[in-house]
Amino acid sequence: MENNFIQLVIRYKQPGDAEIIIAILSEEGFIGFEEKDESNELLAFIDDQHYDKIKIKDLLSQFNFDWQTSIIPKTNWNKEWESNFHPILINDYCGIRADFHEPLNNVKHEIIITPKMSFGTGHHATTYMMIESIQAINVKNKTVFDFGTGTGILAILAEKEGASEILAMDYDECSVMNAEENKLLNHANRITVVQSDDPAYGKKFDIILANINKHIIIETLPILASQLNPGGIIICSGFMKHDISDINAKATKCKLLLKQTMERENWVCSIFQLS
Repeated sequence: MENNFIQLVIRYKQPGDAEIIIAILSEEGFIGFEEKDESNELLAFIDDQHYDKIKIKDLLSQFNFDWQTSIIPKTNWNKEWESNFHPILINDYCGIRADFHEPLNNVKHEIIITPKMSFGTGHHATTYMMIESIQAINVKNKTVFDFGTGTGILAILAEKEGASEILAMDYDECSVMNAEENKLLNHANRITVVQSDDPAYGKKFDIILANINKHIIIETLPILASQLNPGGIIICSGFMKHDISDINAKATKCKLLLKQTMERENWVCSIFQLS
């Protein structure tokens, strides 16, 4: 029997509050967000099996956000998500659309996805910057590890850029299924999708992609860095401007040199290289 989803409708007061809420809830297993700027509301979705009502109440009460919950059957959630999914362009480099949209012209890479509950459709600032970062590095003939793959967009893009072998990992079963589906839609045959939350894969990579969150980045960065080939690159995002010093401090301990940082809507994406 398929699980239902819990929908939180959170009413915030100040511009930028939505980013704070997303950062908090993404660390608690929420896998879909929709901002309604006209009403200062954020919709957040989580599988009911992973919903801890008491913990979420304690977290949100610290910020005095008003919120309410409702239960949404999984099938209805998918229909709602699809109806609100629109194509996105990352400059003239990458276009992301669903198979029911018209083809995107004048982009180097077009990625087709089935928009479901997986995080990483390209609309969020972190995924947008991760795609820009992939554009800025040399991926051709490189081995790539996409840790926390979500929809699989970054892994698919890596293959389109010529990566020789890609490992795409996510702990969430729905994300893994969606990544597999999107892999087939894009005729990607050099991607291996696995379900796990343990980044210690026992293999070396040239490039590691980690679009997750601050706490998981800090926790797993030593393991990820140990799996880099000499001179290898880690691109990470999912943290905010006020987290930069903590991320950089951990990276320094892992002998990672900061090569580039970009910001978008208070979110940050950093490129590190193994020294």
